[in-house]
Amino acid sequence: MEKIRTVVVQNMIQGNVSIKRPEFGLNKVWSGFGQSMRIPFESLEQGLWDPAIRNMFSSGILYIENL
Repeated sequence: MEKIRTVVVQNMIQGNVSIKRPEFGLNKVWSGFGQSMRIPFESLEQGLWDPAIRNMFSSGILYIENL
């Protein structure tokens, strides 16, 4: 049995943030500041090639806690 590697992604703003990209296997909604969610590493890795998703991390909207 293969273990699925995950990363913890945290919302860093006072509002809702969502990523809806089914082609990458991403459909997540953070509803407030400090909320964290686990995301499969492979899905996030693919999603970071999308300019909109990459911008959420580079501008500080989302933060990867344990990369």
